[in-house]
Amino acid sequence: MKKKTIALLLVLVMIFGISVGGTIAYLTDKEAVTNTFTVGNVKIKLTETKIENGDVTDDRIQGSATETIGNQYHLLPGLSYKKDPMVTIVEGSEESYIRMIVTVTDCKDVDAAITEANELRANADPELPAIQLTDMFGGYDADKWILKNETKTAIDGTDDYQRTYEFWYANPIAGHADNKNGNEDQDNNLEPLFTTLKVPGEIDNDSLAAIAEMTIVVEAHAIQAAGFANAEAAWGAWTVNN
Repeated sequence: MKKKTIALLLVLVMIFGISVGGTIAYLTDKEAVTNTFTVGNVKIKLTETKIENGDVTDDRIQGSATETIGNQYHLLPGLSYKKDPMVTIVEGSEESYIRMIVTVTDCKDVDAAITEANELRANADPELPAIQLTDMFGGYDADKWILKNETKTAIDGTDDYQRTYEFWYANPIAGHADNKNGNEDQDNNLEPLFTTLKVPGEIDNDSLAAIAEMTIVVEAHAIQAAGFANAEAAWGAWTVNN
C-alpha cells in the first residue's frame, strides 16, 4: 500500500510538473527599425554677364564649379566694364562653404603699368592714394566676400609672375533661399564677387598695349559644411584631398 501511495504521489508530481511547464507564457514584444539612407550633394555654378562688342547683354555665361568661359574686353583708359562673377548654389545642395579664387596673369607688365600710373597720379595730386591691382575691381563687398590670401607665383622659365587672390564667402550657404512667393527650395544666387573691371585713367595706351596678354581667371569652389568645425578646417581638407 505504501509503495502504491509513493508511486501515486510521483505520478501526481510528474503530472503537475508537466501541467505547469506546459502553461508558462512569457511577456514578449518585438520591433524592427529600418534605416533609409539618401545621398547628399554639393553643386554650384559660376556665371558672369556676357559682353558683346563692348555692350552688356542680359545673358550670363554658364560655367562649372571650377571653370567658366570668359569674356573678351577691349580696354580704354578711364572706362569701366561689366565683370560680375557670381556663384549659384544649385537647389537641393547641402549647406556649404564657398570661395572664389581670382588669378591675374602677366603681372610683371600689369605692375609696371600700375607703377607708371601711380607716378602720373602723384605728380598730378600727391594726396591721391596709390592705385592697387585690386582697385581695378569695382563693386567688391568686403563684408560678403572676405579676402583671405594673396600670393605671388613665379612663372617657370620666365621673369614673369601671377597674383592669386582667395576670397571666402562670409557664411556657409545651402541650395535654397526664402523668397517672397513662399517657395523655399530654389537655386541660391550669391552676390557677385565684384561687378566691374575699371581701367585707371592714368594708364595710357602704351601701358595698355603692354598688358594685352593679361588674363583674369576666376574659379569657384564649394565644400560641405557638415563635419567641419569651421571654414578653416573645411578648406584645409580641400587642400589635402584635391
